[in-house]
Amino acid sequence: MKKSWALIIMVMILGTGIAAGCSRDDWEITTEEAESGNSETAEGTQGTREKFLGIITNIDGSTITVSVEEEISEERRKETLNKKGQDQGEKQEPLSDMPEGVTDLRVQEEVVVFDLSPEIRICKAEEGKQVEIEAQELKEGDFVKLERENGMVTFMLVMNGMPGMNKTEIRGEDAVLDGAYTLEGETADSSGEKFASEMPDQNAVLVKAKGSLQLTNADVSKTGSTSSQDDSSFFGVNAAVAAIGGGRIQLQDTTVESDGEGTNAVFASGNGTEITGHNLKISTNGVASRGLTAADRGIITAVNTDIATEDSQSAPAAAIKKGILSLKEGILSSAGEESPCIYSEGTVNAENVTGTADSSRILVIEGSSSAVLKQCALTGAGSTGILICRKAVSDDESGTAMLHIMDSILTTSSGGPMFYIVKTDAEIIISNSALNFDSGILAQVSGRNVMNRKQVEKRGGTLTLTANSQELKGDIICDEISGITLKLTVNSVLEGAVNGEGQSKAVEVNLDPTSSWIVTGDSHIAVLRNEQADNSNIQSNGYTIFYDSSREENSWLGGETIELQDGGKIAPEQ
Repeated sequence: MKKSWALIIMVMILGTGIAAGCSRDDWEITTEEAESGNSETAEGTQGTREKFLGIITNIDGSTITVSVEEEISEERRKETLNKKGQDQGEKQEPLSDMPEGVTDLRVQEEVVVFDLSPEIRICKAEEGKQVEIEAQELKEGDFVKLERENGMVTFMLVMNGMPGMNKTEIRGEDAVLDGAYTLEGETADSSGEKFASEMPDQNAVLVKAKGSLQLTNADVSKTGSTSSQDDSSFFGVNAAVAAIGGGRIQLQDTTVESDGEGTNAVFASGNGTEITGHNLKISTNGVASRGLTAADRGIITAVNTDIATEDSQSAPAAAIKKGILSLKEGILSSAGEESPCIYSEGTVNAENVTGTADSSRILVIEGSSSAVLKQCALTGAGSTGILICRKAVSDDESGTAMLHIMDSILTTSSGGPMFYIVKTDAEIIISNSALNFDSGILAQVSGRNVMNRKQVEKRGGTLTLTANSQELKGDIICDEISGITLKLTVNSVLEGAVNGEGQSKAVEVNLDPTSSWIVTGDSHIAVLRNEQADNSNIQSNGYTIFYDSSREENSWLGGETIELQDGGKIAPEQ
């Protein structure tokens, strides 16, 4: 008898850790199992354990819907699809990346509600191994395998990219690119030509093996979805314009349009590979379809480039895998979720760029990557203004993320912090810029999920925030396993409380004699350094700044309570 469930899981959006790892002998996934779609049910003295294949069909804020079936057969798949086709007046074909024997699981009605507890483990099948991931990495369309014990979900395995789950397996650096127009090891110029591809997994223009191509007044069009989002996202398969293997492309007064899933517009990958663009018009329509992508030490330099993306996971400008991206002038816009104006997992420099992300953050920096914003005006609407986080799946947690903001205007409609640093080391330098946000939280540093404060990860975050001729307004908060160093220099001002709840024991505040702190709430500081010896640059508003009298750096305070103007004080932490 067929059973169906849709699990509406309350997910901690910014990451649930895996407490016990992901190595499970009884969860080895074979090609046959992925293709069959069948579940397993075991009963014994420990109760009932059930396994299911499913698909994430909706992510709405903190709620994820996973539709799964206990029994999935080819006959049932055809019956369901044909029924849906009749309801819509036509027969529905299976999704291109659905494994043999697995129905379109989005056609379900019955629901069971579960809360995702800290004990639920989330893993991903990757290169024959199961690696732990965080809830923030889940996305709509993910194929998952679930385990329920006594009616409660205890384990989730994301199976994207496995044999049977995609036509093209994850191939790593040996991913093969194919172009409708391919230039290999030669030099060519083109003016006023049109280039197009409608074939899945095919580039409209591909330059490789140190070839060199100059396109002027070109019109490049790409349709047809990728069969593997991993290959298209990381290696440039199915991109409209791609350069690899030391290839070089110059684009002048050119239009690039793409329509389909995994159809990135312009993609440069590999050491020695470079794409330059002047006066470009770029648009994409499809999930995981970025505008500009510099990958694997590839370089993209674009001047006066307008980029518009319409779907989710489609940042207009991105550097991944240590790619290098430089933007000067131009307009960026994105309409979909998980599509920040700029995404950096490499090096990004943006100057005099305007951008709007209608449903996503202003900027995301992952790992020990960097971004420089100079004279930019960027607006976002995601859950936080700017996110700086540890790499999603990485054994290398060393290094510091860097963000330098100069003469810029950053605006977010988010209800979260302007800067959110989670489980990584970050340094932000900001000068002469405007920060517009309504949450009242300037920066939050955390090693835990912001949506579930009971779940604390072992890896905390650290932030060094330096203000140079900068006005800052808002609170700075930090959890007990994270730390903050604030430096106010060259006529800078902070109006806000720092570590108001006193959770962190690793918070430092430094003021030079030209800068000031307007305190808006009790603050708990491990170390306070003030080059203005009489503390006249601190406006207390009646609040207390607590400090750690055991720290040598605070010896200048003598372990005493010091009265401040406006009735506040600097006092030893009790």
